[in-house]
Amino acid sequence: MWEFKLTAELLRSGLGPIYQRWQQLKLGMYVRKSTIIPDHDLPTWFSAKFDDVANFVQAIMPLVKALNEAFGPPGQPGSDKDILAVCNLIVGTANNLLEWEEDIRFIHVAERFRNILPAVQGVAGRQLDQLLRIPDELSDILSLEEPESAHRINLVFTVPDDFLDNFNAAFKRAIGAA
Repeated sequence: MWEFKLTAELLRSGLGPIYQRWQQLKLGMYVRKSTIIPDHDLPTWFSAKFDDVANFVQAIMPLVKALNEAFGPPGQPGSDKDILAVCNLIVGTANNLLEWEEDIRFIHVAERFRNILPAVQGVAGRQLDQLLRIPDELSDILSLEEPESAHRINLVFTVPDDFLDNFNAAFKRAIGAA
């Protein structure tokens, strides 16, 4: 049981600042220097960004598996060092997702490509929102009268409906405007 309490607290303390920054970013409460992406580099840049977010999300399942292993077999103590290491990796993944969102919001592209950006903003944020749920859901489980029975936290990683179609259509319109 202590393993779950430790995990909830480690994730709460690590993800808390990321949550706060994510909320501030969505509200436009801070800015950073723009990164200029030349027109000819934009397709490759977006391709790399989409690969990045897919890789971040793909890393989550092995992290969840490693966390379950760090908890130890039922009835045996887990490994505090392993729990800490995995929680740090989860926090790192959340930070990568937030930085992805910052990268998208703080790029400078030619005027004709600016209509693409709203279609992309929030893609990594949706994934980040799922990770940010974990500490509260663990705490909810621990607050139950019999938390030792089996429980499951379902993380659902999705992109907006018709995301790829909308992105491709906006990109084609931008290229056609050249």
